[in-house]
Amino acid sequence: MGPALEFVGFLFRASAVLALFVAFVLFTRRTNREADRTGGMLLLVLGLPPLLPSLLRPAGIWLPLESLAFLYGPLFYFYTMALSGRELPGPSRRLLHALPFALVVLVQLLAPQFFRPPGGWLHKITIYMILLSLVVYGGFAARILLAHRRGIPDQFAERTTWVTLGWLWWLLGAFFVALAILTLGNFILSSLAPPPAVRPDPPTGPPLPHSIAYTLFLLFVSYFVLRQPPLFPGSPVGPQQPDSEAVGKYVRSGLSEVEARSLVDRLFSCMQERQPFLNGDLTVRDLAAELQVSRHHLTQVLNETIGKNFFTFINEYRVTEARRLLETTDLPVMAVGYRSGFNTRSAFNDVFRRAVGSSPGAYRKGVRAEAAAQQEKGSRTG
Repeated sequence: MGPALEFVGFLFRASAVLALFVAFVLFTRRTNREADRTGGMLLLVLGLPPLLPSLLRPAGIWLPLESLAFLYGPLFYFYTMALSGRELPGPSRRLLHALPFALVVLVQLLAPQFFRPPGGWLHKITIYMILLSLVVYGGFAARILLAHRRGIPDQFAERTTWVTLGWLWWLLGAFFVALAILTLGNFILSSLAPPPAVRPDPPTGPPLPHSIAYTLFLLFVSYFVLRQPPLFPGSPVGPQQPDSEAVGKYVRSGLSEVEARSLVDRLFSCMQERQPFLNGDLTVRDLAAELQVSRHHLTQVLNETIGKNFFTFINEYRVTEARRLLETTDLPVMAVGYRSGFNTRSAFNDVFRRAVGSSPGAYRKGVRAEAAAQQEKGSRTG
């Protein structure tokens, strides 16, 4: 084995060790227990296959690690549910999703001759079952992500990649496309392999492209799973509902018109006096807690009485504050954005441009040019 291959092999195993370390961090973190536990389990099953063969092979121990791929789909699906605030099924129901993995492992342990050498009929069936599992659970996860994206305006005041879970879309594509390609590649290679009698000694590790792709994939997953902040700390908020369902639910919410008007008055008073919109991480749950009302009632009042979603309502206050600071101070533009409640330059520019029609910098220049023109006009008339 050349130095380049040895280095790739080292990175392959090092990325697996990193994934296991991140899994340990997630298991011991207390920010969002369901999401952290599920993300840790996902990294655990992704990090074990690169390490265990080299540890078990010298002892002559063989384990059906390939079957761990049956757990990738369910764990990614549950992780998506946890991040988007959906309530996960109970432990017993979750274990049902691991039945294909358990059954295949049992058959592999009791009758390994049908799986070794690769290319046997049971091995081929297993590959097809893994691909089907990835497609099905990928579809489930995509459906949840779409519902989460539709509910963002009523939940959050900013659309960062952590809020939209946009990185999960990239992970979804990379996860299922890459694994499908690798699985199909292994299947094709095993089908074209020579008979056992003339087959050379098996390689000591996965093919080079496989190692590089898996290493990059593990690093990507480890980084984003570790960095993802909790969107719904504490108890789950339940699945997002389409607008039509939400309207129907508002009818049964028990909030009278008088109570709604009272809540509107309290809301406007809170926005003027306490200025919660200056908190860059403000969510509808935070504002509801500030007002000591349910999140559902606050959303109902925003949508039905005020006629705005949470995103629009909060950002109007932020833009008003930003305009005041741009007109009356010499703070840098980005400092104005931060002081107004925006967390990123892109969010500040995008929201401000949509509301005012120009960028914050251009708005300040226009205001100052107009003020200078008025001053010059006044001096002439004086």
